[in-house]
Amino acid sequence: PGPQVSEEAQQALFTRVEQIAHGFDVVVVAGSLPRGVTPEWLQKLLVMLKDLGLKVALDSSGLALRAGLKAGPWLIKPNTEELADALDAPIISIAAQAEAAARLQAQGIEHVVISQGSEGVHWFSPSVALHSLPPKVT
Repeated sequence: PGPQVSEEAQQALFTRVEQIAHGFDVVVVAGSLPRGVTPEWLQKLLVMLKDLGLKVALDSSGLALRAGLKAGPWLIKPNTEELADALDAPIISIAAQAEAAARLQAQGIEHVVISQGSEGVHWFSPSVALHSLPPKVT
């Protein structure tokens, strides 16, 4: 389950991020929420990062991904199941992935990267859609 993060520690993180954000271009927020941290707090953090001029890349799932989508990060990287859960919609084809990506891009999420394990990854950007397969491992 990981450590419990106090409200004081959460506020200290906000303060520290404000102090050090200048001079950076991109921040990656990844993983699950630690105990004591709410999805709403994560959304607030992502909005703050954007307001500081940072591009935000989010790789999370569940309630954290749902909250993160509301903040409009620059890039998200869920897997197919995580994205289907966050959007409350089945995503069983490349066409469904493209449709979901277009919907998210209309909400301000520029890049939607959907991982599919051994089936590779689909990257939907505003100007191009890419598919990459991992090398065969023997």
